[in-house]
Amino acid sequence: SDALPHIKVVLLGAGLNAIWENEASHEWMLWCNICVALNWPEEQVLYFDTDTLSTEEAMYATMEEVIESGVDSVLSMSFEHPFNEMLAQGVRVLEAADLSTLLVDPQAKQAFYRQALALQRGGESD
Repeated sequence: SDALPHIKVVLLGAGLNAIWENEASHEWMLWCNICVALNWPEEQVLYFDTDTLSTEEAMYATMEEVIESGVDSVLSMSFEHPFNEMLAQGVRVLEAADLSTLLVDPQAKQAFYRQALALQRGGESD
Protein backbone atom coordinates (compact mmCIF):
# COMPACT_ATOMS: atom_id res chain seq x y z
CA SER A 1 0.00 0.00 0.00
CA ASP A 2 1.15 3.55 -0.67
CA ALA A 3 2.64 5.45 2.22
CA LEU A 4 0.27 8.17 3.34
CA PRO A 5 1.40 11.63 2.32
CA HIS A 6 2.91 13.59 5.16
CA ILE A 7 0.00 15.68 6.49
CA LYS A 8 0.89 19.33 6.96
CA VAL A 9 -2.47 20.88 7.68
CA VAL A 10 -5.70 19.72 9.26
CA LEU A 11 -8.69 21.94 8.52
CA LEU A 12 -12.07 21.80 10.25
CA GLY A 13 -15.11 23.61 8.93
CA ALA A 14 -18.84 23.43 8.38
CA GLY A 15 -19.92 22.54 4.85
CA LEU A 16 -16.42 21.69 3.60
CA ASN A 17 -17.64 18.53 1.85
CA ALA A 18 -19.78 20.64 -0.49
CA ILE A 19 -17.00 22.98 -1.59
CA TRP A 20 -14.01 20.62 -1.59
CA GLU A 21 -12.64 20.20 -5.12
CA ASN A 22 -15.73 21.96 -6.46
CA GLU A 23 -14.31 24.07 -9.28
CA ALA A 24 -17.50 26.16 -9.38
CA SER A 25 -17.07 27.23 -5.78
CA HIS A 26 -15.46 30.60 -5.01
CA GLU A 27 -14.53 29.24 -1.59
CA TRP A 28 -12.66 26.36 -3.21
CA MET A 29 -10.81 28.74 -5.54
CA LEU A 30 -9.84 30.84 -2.54
CA TRP A 31 -8.63 27.76 -0.65
CA CYS A 32 -6.50 26.73 -3.67
CA ASN A 33 -4.95 30.21 -3.72
CA ILE A 34 -4.26 30.01 0.01
CA CYS A 35 -2.55 26.63 -0.44
CA VAL A 36 -0.40 27.98 -3.26
CA ALA A 37 0.54 31.08 -1.24
CA LEU A 38 1.46 29.02 1.81
CA ASN A 39 3.06 26.18 -0.14
CA TRP A 40 0.61 23.56 1.13
CA PRO A 41 0.27 20.75 -1.42
CA GLU A 42 -3.37 19.69 -1.61
CA GLU A 43 -2.55 16.07 -0.80
CA GLN A 44 -0.97 17.23 2.47
CA VAL A 45 -4.20 18.84 3.66
CA LEU A 46 -6.62 16.74 5.68
CA TYR A 47 -10.06 18.25 6.15
CA PHE A 48 -13.13 17.36 8.15
CA ASP A 49 -16.60 18.76 7.60
CA THR A 50 -17.88 19.48 11.12
CA ASP A 51 -21.47 19.10 9.87
CA THR A 52 -20.79 15.37 9.75
CA LEU A 53 -19.59 15.26 13.37
CA SER A 54 -22.96 15.03 15.04
CA THR A 55 -22.30 11.99 17.23
CA GLU A 56 -19.66 11.30 19.84
CA GLU A 57 -18.69 8.23 17.86
CA ALA A 58 -17.97 10.34 14.77
CA MET A 59 -15.99 12.82 16.86
CA TYR A 60 -13.85 10.12 18.47
CA ALA A 61 -13.14 8.49 15.10
CA THR A 62 -12.11 11.86 13.64
CA MET A 63 -10.02 12.69 16.69
CA GLU A 64 -8.10 9.44 16.14
CA GLU A 65 -7.47 10.39 12.52
CA VAL A 66 -6.21 13.82 13.53
CA ILE A 67 -3.85 12.37 16.12
CA GLU A 68 -2.61 9.70 13.70
CA SER A 69 -1.86 12.42 11.15
CA GLY A 70 0.86 13.65 13.51
CA VAL A 71 0.00 17.36 13.40
CA ASP A 72 0.24 19.33 16.60
CA SER A 73 -2.09 22.14 15.53
CA VAL A 74 -5.41 22.25 13.72
CA LEU A 75 -7.12 25.15 11.92
CA SER A 76 -10.77 25.33 12.90
CA MET A 77 -13.27 27.34 10.87
CA SER A 78 -16.12 26.19 13.08
CA PHE A 79 -14.80 27.15 16.47
CA GLU A 80 -18.17 26.83 18.24
CA HIS A 81 -18.40 23.12 17.47
CA PRO A 82 -18.01 20.87 20.55
CA PHE A 83 -15.40 18.86 18.65
CA ASN A 84 -12.88 21.67 19.20
CA GLU A 85 -12.98 21.13 22.93
CA MET A 86 -12.34 17.43 22.53
CA LEU A 87 -9.50 18.05 20.07
CA ALA A 88 -7.88 20.62 22.34
CA GLN A 89 -6.98 17.80 24.73
CA GLY A 90 -4.55 16.45 22.15
CA VAL A 91 -3.62 19.25 19.76
CA ARG A 92 -3.56 23.03 19.59
CA VAL A 93 -6.74 24.35 17.97
CA LEU A 94 -6.31 27.62 16.09
CA GLU A 95 -9.47 29.59 15.40
CA ALA A 96 -9.89 30.69 11.78
CA ALA A 97 -12.59 32.52 9.87
CA ASP A 98 -14.54 30.36 7.44
CA LEU A 99 -13.92 30.58 3.71
CA SER A 100 -17.05 32.60 2.91
CA THR A 101 -15.92 35.23 5.44
CA LEU A 102 -12.40 35.21 4.01
CA LEU A 103 -13.84 35.91 0.57
CA VAL A 104 -15.41 39.20 1.65
CA ASP A 105 -13.35 40.37 4.62
CA PRO A 106 -9.75 41.42 3.96
CA GLN A 107 -9.01 41.73 7.68
CA ALA A 108 -10.19 38.20 8.32
CA LYS A 109 -7.95 37.09 5.48
CA GLN A 110 -4.90 38.80 7.02
CA ALA A 111 -5.69 37.21 10.38
CA PHE A 112 -6.03 33.84 8.66
CA TYR A 113 -2.57 34.15 7.10
CA ARG A 114 -1.14 35.01 10.51
CA GLN A 115 -2.71 31.86 11.99
CA ALA A 116 -1.45 29.83 9.05
CA LEU A 117 2.08 31.12 9.56
CA ALA A 118 1.86 30.25 13.25
CA LEU A 119 0.86 26.77 12.15
CA GLN A 120 3.87 26.53 9.86
CA ARG A 121 6.26 27.51 12.63
CA GLY A 122 5.24 24.25 14.24
CA GLY A 123 2.85 25.73 16.75
CA GLU A 124 5.18 27.94 18.76
CA SER A 125 3.03 30.00 21.09
CA ASP A 126 2.52 33.62 20.11
